[in-house]
Amino acid sequence: MVRILVADKIAEAGIERLRAAPGVIGLVGQAFGSAGINIADMALSRRGKTALMVLKLDEAMPNSLRNGLSALNPPILSVRTVTLPPVAEGPSAT
Repeated sequence: MVRILVADKIAEAGIERLRAAPGVIGLVGQAFGSAGINIADMALSRRGKTALMVLKLDEAMPNSLRNGLSALNPPILSVRTVTLPPVAEGPSAT
């Protein structure tokens, strides 16, 4: 099973919990690609048969994609999104 956290450049993040199994990364990537959404960054972690996938997207994940991924149970056990505050720019070097 895998959990996926999705974070995009407009500070929205989502979590998907999935079963760790061959083809799950491709399944998720294909779903975002079919929706026309670029995955800017991806990180994976696994403990036993449970995994966490963290995604940073170029745009917000639409509800239709979130619902479509949630319906793929198994191997996707849950999908969540969270809103993160914008990252503040540091002082510029002069």
